[in-house]
Amino acid sequence: MTEQPETLQFMPPGQVEKVRQDMEGYERALTAQHFAISTNEDLAVKKKLDGYEQGELTIDDLNENSGEEGNRELIGYYFLHPDDISTKAKYPISRSFRFASAYPEAATLAQTYVNVYPDDSHAWSDLGYDYSILFELGDINTDQPGTKLFKQFTTQARTAT
Repeated sequence: MTEQPETLQFMPPGQVEKVRQDMEGYERALTAQHFAISTNEDLAVKKKLDGYEQGELTIDDLNENSGEEGNRELIGYYFLHPDDISTKAKYPISRSFRFASAYPEAATLAQTYVNVYPDDSHAWSDLGYDYSILFELGDINTDQPGTKLFKQFTTQARTAT
């Protein structure tokens, strides 16, 4: 029986430092108000989220197909209206945070979404990715819902022979 490592590595050795630098870049962007949006952008994002709610737009339309600027606008909209975002709309915003390397925010919104939409396997996959990054960086918040289960899973994976 081989001895198990102290930590479970989800990323190659040099990747952890790159992710940490990306997260620091997100913090600098917040300070520089990178996510501030105009009134016109605010209205456009609201219209897009309404279209997503009504099934007129897909998650890809809001994230991958909208590019960095579209994801920046979703984050900016969330900062302006955190209490006005429906649970369904939190999922694409969670993905925007992930694309900006803001994994704690991404995980929080994804967790809220899967609590209401537990059959969405893509959202669970995204949430698992967010938690794996946070776990790898040592930034898991033990107060987050689902964290105990994730820690139990990773502990079992570490001790499996």
